[in-house]
Amino acid sequence: MDELLTSKTIDSILQQDPQSILGFIQKKVILLKKINQLWQAEIPLEICQHSRVANFRENCLVIEIDSAAWATRLRYLIPDLTKKLAKNPLLNSLKQIEWYIQPNFHPSSAKSTNLSLSLSDRNAHLLRNTAMNIKGKPLQDALVRLSTKE
Repeated sequence: MDELLTSKTIDSILQQDPQSILGFIQKKVILLKKINQLWQAEIPLEICQHSRVANFRENCLVIEIDSAAWATRLRYLIPDLTKKLAKNPLLNSLKQIEWYIQPNFHPSSAKSTNLSLSLSDRNAHLLRNTAMNIKGKPLQDALVRLSTKE
């Protein structure tokens, strides 16, 4: 079993190997981005700025909203939104919408820190070596850029 794990290259995992957990996560992220775009397009602008899709599982759309006040407004829209969103092929199995309050999800409410991030020489070397073994040009270029930033 160890031989099977070590024989997989990073490139094969990143190319959405259907057997990898990374491939599953990557597909889920892409799906959630599309659903969030749909959500943002279908809800009123004022609520759009205070909410986002957190998950879609078992026919339930899970929404994060940044305050109880906005959650109250959203609660009144849920029956109509459920019907409207279920007409989209991405959400045709949608049966309900749940929400929870997540006060710090919004970028404007996130507190910035003055942390200085730096990359050690060893980690920069590892990134460059990893980049050289990846066939995907965009990812390879990104890793090389990361390895050279100071």
